[in-house]
Amino acid sequence: MNPDLDEVAKDPAAGNIDFFRKIPKKLVESRVGKVWAPNFYYRTANVQVLMLTPIEQLRKKLPAPPQPYSM
Repeated sequence: MNPDLDEVAKDPAAGNIDFFRKIPKKLVESRVGKVWAPNFYYRTANVQVLMLTPIEQLRKKLPAPPQPYSM
């Protein structure tokens, strides 16, 4: 996340953001691609999470599919 700090500062709920202006951000490589670092937490209305895992590990944790009921 690399927001425009001038836009963030316009929100009265943001408070004093001078601390964030002193720390430059850089694009760095990660296991999920390029990300901005260091990352800070801001107030937001939307959150997006990306989680990667092998499908076989997920299948082991899922319950068995329901079987049809017959009499």
